[in-house]
Amino acid sequence: MSRVIFTTIGFEPGLVMRSLTRIGLKEDDKIVLIYTLSGDKYSREKTSEALRAIKEFLKTIGVENIDCEISGTSFYDDVKKIVKVLDQYKDREIIAFLVGGMRMIILATLYALEIFSRLNKRRTKIHVMREDGLYEIFLLTPLVPIIGKGEINILRLLKEHDLNNKKRSEVVKKLVEMTGLTQFSIRKTLYNIEKKNLIKIEDGNIKITELGELFLGE
Repeated sequence: MSRVIFTTIGFEPGLVMRSLTRIGLKEDDKIVLIYTLSGDKYSREKTSEALRAIKEFLKTIGVENIDCEISGTSFYDDVKKIVKVLDQYKDREIIAFLVGGMRMIILATLYALEIFSRLNKRRTKIHVMREDGLYEIFLLTPLVPIIGKGEINILRLLKEHDLNNKKRSEVVKKLVEMTGLTQFSIRKTLYNIEKKNLIKIEDGNIKITELGELFLGE
């Protein structure tokens, strides 16, 4: 699947170029540059300089870029504009780099990605990098899934009854005994909470993820 990559822009073009280089750009990729030219003269000039450098970099490798200038002063209008651009590329794999720009730009982009992901029932990949490049994390939207009471209950039982990191067949058997639910219901719930990244299944073992631990207040 072809890709469209959304990236926030601030004063430092190197952050963006380094991030884009890491994923290995392809000629059919499209890069959406999210930025604002609001603020004082210094801020506008620095952002414009960064934009020119990034566009020149993309030109040399033959990758198309699309401007997405937002106000930086009207949060919901900015979110709507970003969502509108996301909708134009919903047939592509969507990747986002939140690596530069004002907090308001990053927050508006994150909010737009979350809305787009929920409305279209699909996931997007988000990269977040420290300015010095020493720390990078990868997230998937929706960032916080909607969790039902039954799903939380199963998650809690896994934790409280020492079923974490145990074989799936053993876990299913124990949960059926504890809840009185059918094997089908238990397997369906486990499938759902795995899709929501609350548990992961490796080598047949069920393990609660860090996100799952957060929901349990651990």
